[in-house]
Amino acid sequence: MLTTSNLGLKKPEYSDVTDIKDLNDNSDIIDTAVGGKVDKVAGKQLSTEDYSTAEKTKLAGVATGANNYVHPVNHSPTIITQDVNNRFVTDAEKAVWNAKYTKAEVNGMIDPINQKLDQDVRTTAKPTFSMVISPEIQNGNKFSKSLGNISTLANTPNQKFDINFSAPFRGYFDVSVTGTWVGQDNSGLVRKRFAIFTNEGFVHSQETRYEEEIGNIGKFVSISDIVWDTTKNKFQIKIAYQYNSAYTEALTVHVEGLSADPASISGVMNNMVLSGIYTTDTAILPRAKVGFTGDVSIGGQANFLVPTGKAPFTVNSSTVVTGMNVEMLNGLRSSDFYKFGTLGQITNADTITTNGIHRVTDTFTGSPFTGQNGSNQGYLEHMNWGDNSVYCLQRHTPINSNIATRYRNKVNGTWQPWKTIWDSGNDGAGSGLDADTIRSYQTSIAPEGNTVVVRNSGNWIETDGVDFFGTGQFMNLHGNTTKIPDLNADMVDNLHATDLMQVGIAPSDINNAIVSGTYRLLGEASHTNAPPHNTYGNLLVLRTLDTITQVSFPYDNGNIMYRYGAPPQAGGGGTWSPWLKIWNEGNDGVGSKLDADMLHGRLGSDYEIKNSGVVRDFNTLLTHGKYNFANDAINGPFNGFGVVDVFVSDGGTHNNSSNWIWQTIYETSSSTMYLRNKTNSSAWTPWAEFATYAATGFLPNLKTGDKTNLVAAINEVFTSASNGKSAIANAITGMNQAAGGAETFAQLATKISNISKDATATAANLLSGTSAYIGGVKTNGTMANMTSTTTRANWNNAEGDTLVHAVMPANGYYKAGDWALELSEPSLLAKNIREGTKIFNVMGTLREGKGLFVTDMSNPESVSIPNGGSTTVASKVITGLSFTPKFVVVQGGAYWAGFHRYFVVCSAGANPGYMTGHTNISVYGSIDFSVRVSLSSVSSSSCTVSVLANHDSNNPSSMSNGSYQILLVGD
Repeated sequence: MLTTSNLGLKKPEYSDVTDIKDLNDNSDIIDTAVGGKVDKVAGKQLSTEDYSTAEKTKLAGVATGANNYVHPVNHSPTIITQDVNNRFVTDAEKAVWNAKYTKAEVNGMIDPINQKLDQDVRTTAKPTFSMVISPEIQNGNKFSKSLGNISTLANTPNQKFDINFSAPFRGYFDVSVTGTWVGQDNSGLVRKRFAIFTNEGFVHSQETRYEEEIGNIGKFVSISDIVWDTTKNKFQIKIAYQYNSAYTEALTVHVEGLSADPASISGVMNNMVLSGIYTTDTAILPRAKVGFTGDVSIGGQANFLVPTGKAPFTVNSSTVVTGMNVEMLNGLRSSDFYKFGTLGQITNADTITTNGIHRVTDTFTGSPFTGQNGSNQGYLEHMNWGDNSVYCLQRHTPINSNIATRYRNKVNGTWQPWKTIWDSGNDGAGSGLDADTIRSYQTSIAPEGNTVVVRNSGNWIETDGVDFFGTGQFMNLHGNTTKIPDLNADMVDNLHATDLMQVGIAPSDINNAIVSGTYRLLGEASHTNAPPHNTYGNLLVLRTLDTITQVSFPYDNGNIMYRYGAPPQAGGGGTWSPWLKIWNEGNDGVGSKLDADMLHGRLGSDYEIKNSGVVRDFNTLLTHGKYNFANDAINGPFNGFGVVDVFVSDGGTHNNSSNWIWQTIYETSSSTMYLRNKTNSSAWTPWAEFATYAATGFLPNLKTGDKTNLVAAINEVFTSASNGKSAIANAITGMNQAAGGAETFAQLATKISNISKDATATAANLLSGTSAYIGGVKTNGTMANMTSTTTRANWNNAEGDTLVHAVMPANGYYKAGDWALELSEPSLLAKNIREGTKIFNVMGTLREGKGLFVTDMSNPESVSIPNGGSTTVASKVITGLSFTPKFVVVQGGAYWAGFHRYFVVCSAGANPGYMTGHTNISVYGSIDFSVRVSLSSVSSSSCTVSVLANHDSNNPSSMSNGSYQILLVGD
């Protein structure tokens, strides 16, 4: 926040949130300053000097016009002296000033503040002022806008709100989110920069990065990149509350940027707004992380405030950083490595405690050569055992190549004598090597041939060589089994030394060390294909034909390495195996990666209790390990204390994309456990409670046959119950009731109770002494058990004739054959029953009143018609009537083409074909009709009844077959 130069008044910038206390402080400063001023008097002005009476009197004594100087109209700027209060103003400066806000404009900006100040603070002890948000600001190509405040009860994780705008944009802008967090215990600001080029509906290019992260709020608030929301037809920037709490959290969002495109600026100023809070989007935005592209230069120190155990920074490059000065390399200090020349020239080798290779002069204390000697000049290598100098090793190599290297060691604080290291350059005569002397005596060799060797004073034979002539000759030691030290034989047991084990310096390529033996390793730089990190040690080679094994024994670490194979160097067709570490008591500790150090590929530290007492949200526990939690943790299965075990399938931390995570909770107050898991980006499964001993009981106490586990026992019970249900259902089905084995026991029980409810018998329908379930109730019978005793009764007609004899049994139970109904009716005769009626299987023949004859007619017959000729008509010849017909009724139906009239003809006696009656019915197509014709001319009991159709009586036509019923009625 800026301040004024004179009174130090606070001047809030556009990105500052105005504090009413700052305004009150400004008012107090102005009021104090005004109190020390002199009021202006009309017609007078203030001067920079006190004006006394004496000075007034002196001025009155000056003559009129004295020293009257006429000031020229114009002056050259060069004659004017400028000072801090008087300066020339250039046109460029005036242009800048003219672009500034006027006093009226500034007053317009602070009117909202003045309105708040106008409150009568005397009427209340604690006046309230709402937040004043600075208005939109545009200065040329630069713009600034406060989008407003967002407030929400953050008890649901991953709440989001959006910044929306619809206009295209070219340029950059910064989105800043600031506020307090978790009941105002935390505060901060996170700012993200967007360099973008967009058109409506499409983002052409977008470069984003977090520019600033201050305070803990950066851990809890994330800002997304720009996307086009097709549902709203707007550009969208999502802002997420990543953390949930029990408080109402408030954030302030501000945007400011730069663009050469006026449309882009107006699009932000006019269209950019905030949405409301929503929780429908469950995607997790990445945590805010400040990042820069290009080179970064830091003039001062870069302080990393990350907790111990977390790397302060990471480098995704294998290029060496030159000139980088670090405290340790891979956990080791520089003193743990060799150094050269760091101590200058050494004058006292006995007191050195610094590891490294140092230069020594021709004279120094503790040298292997006494006095000032050129042999002393060279290199002194010093190595401490561990972190102290009680046990040390020194090696001295002179610059004179003709002088052998010496070494010595310090044991428990005491230096041991220097010893010579022999090599191919110093093992000749006079070297003192044991090959040069025998028991510290020089050999005495006969100078000429055919001479006898001599013995020295110690009675030893000294000779240059011994020859045994003749095949099969050998040296006989006469049974002496004492070993001859240093005897150089050509073979041992007919085997050459190369057939046994060879000793020497390992070749530069360890792949070529294929002869059985032991070899010295000279360091990693001296050999290729050597075991890793095994410097200066011994190599054991074991070979049989084309198979080989190499074992490396270093002297500077505890890692014994080996490899094997049938490589081409040994004549095999295979390859070398990788170098493998052999674990021992010296290298099986933490970090060794021995299976005792790791469990299923994870360090033991992964299973330690972490973050005791700080877990507040189970949804945030995404890293492998164990954690304590308190009774205020959310998204758990209960409110209480306990331990949660987090297991991640891959990578150590759940990435919400390609790995799985399980959480197991152990409740402190009981033996209850809960489990849930999350697969990739899917939602958490519900918490599931583990069955405990208290809930399930002791397995051996189960009544089932299978007691191996609870599932097997339940399956056995389920199978038994299922079989039982099927048997019950079959029994119910056998009682003519529908039932199935898949129904529940309650359903089957209901059907069992309903088996007898559809029975309709009563107690009177059941024999006495028996019972049955009727309507679900057991019912005892009341029906009497009767014998064959019967009672006869006669019914008579009005004339007294007996019509029916019937056996009338009493109420009760009768067996079959005990009684029968007897009928006796002498008048039940066919002649007494109307013709066509059957009574008790007797067909009646009685005709009452006029004669009646009924028959069917369907087959066509050829008959003559009155005007000559014949036609095929439906006809029926009737003979043997017992009466003379007086009229005929014909009913039926047929199909004819065209409109017709239908005639019924009945002929009899000597005048067949005479038309005795007709009906005149005109129809088209199918017809059902009934015709009644009087037969005034028929006098015989034989006649012919015909049905024909024609257009008129003189022009008959054919008709199709039909089906008719004929009814003849006579006297």
